[in-house]
Amino acid sequence: MAFVMQQMRRVCAVYADGTAGFFPHLEAVEDAAERAPFTSAERAKALLEICCKTIAEERGLARAKSDLNDLVSDLIKQIPFAGLNHPDEKGIEEALTKLTRSVNASIGALAQLNNIEGLRHGGSANWETLAFHHGAMLLSLSDALCAFLYEAHRRTVRREPVRAYEDDAEFNVALDENHIDERGEIVVVGVPFRPSEILWTLNRTRYDETLRTWQLGTSEPDVEQAKEDP
Repeated sequence: MAFVMQQMRRVCAVYADGTAGFFPHLEAVEDAAERAPFTSAERAKALLEICCKTIAEERGLARAKSDLNDLVSDLIKQIPFAGLNHPDEKGIEEALTKLTRSVNASIGALAQLNNIEGLRHGGSANWETLAFHHGAMLLSLSDALCAFLYEAHRRTVRREPVRAYEDDAEFNVALDENHIDERGEIVVVGVPFRPSEILWTLNRTRYDETLRTWQLGTSEPDVEQAKEDP
């Protein structure tokens, strides 16, 4: 039976708006569990690191620390783990936080396995290494920890919808045409640039202000027309 990162795949399905980047890593982990179980310790640690750095970025924390133990410690301080309507919510939070702190012990064990000759690199081809059941245990541990941390994070953070420059294509065209009519094209070493794209890239606040003004201006005729219609 193929190994599947069940918990992380469930979390990715629930929070599909921001988890697409996890799938290549999950697929690599699942494939390695079958084909190269001796790499499981390395992959389990790497997935946990990817998850924690993603959480740190999405919570707007300072640049993620390189040491995974320090990073996890910072996240534990930032993420409420309970969030339950319960008379002893504080007690639940303390117990879950204490339990989650054991993550660092697991990270230490994964690092220790990674540093043993022959389990990640080097060593004799005649030495036995991690088998499937070892790998399944390590990867299942990483799966459970990543899923718990990421879901606790998503339940307590507000995500803004991701915007793209192309979302307001009509406004971009109008801004470009207006700027070119008044001031001419923007050309650098023979390469033309769109004024709207420059503004979007270099000064998003001013772009948004101009967009709102344009939206108000284009909506006024519609309002007047609605007033005239019986």
